[in-house]
Amino acid sequence: MVDLHYQKKASELLNKIKSYKPEDDEYVKPEYGYIYNLDRHDEDLITVIEELRETGENPFGCCSDIQIAEVDDKYFIAEYDGIETVIEPEDIEWINVKG
Repeated sequence: MVDLHYQKKASELLNKIKSYKPEDDEYVKPEYGYIYNLDRHDEDLITVIEELRETGENPFGCCSDIQIAEVDDKYFIAEYDGIETVIEPEDIEWINVKG
């Protein structure tokens, strides 16, 4: 069960840092606590995660294991059942068509 209280805090803090207003398309609705349409490498999102972690509690609820990973220059997010994993080019086992 995800703790929406912390998701709400994250949404509110992100809106504050980015100066989003309710009429903005980018505004994150705190009542839903869902942050979407935002790159996972967004510096403000990383700031939100770090600031909420300073409270000593998991910023996105008891069931999340959010981590900040350093990546080179390319990545994509693989998602399954709400679990996101960072995949970088060196993580992919490429299949060679020629020999």
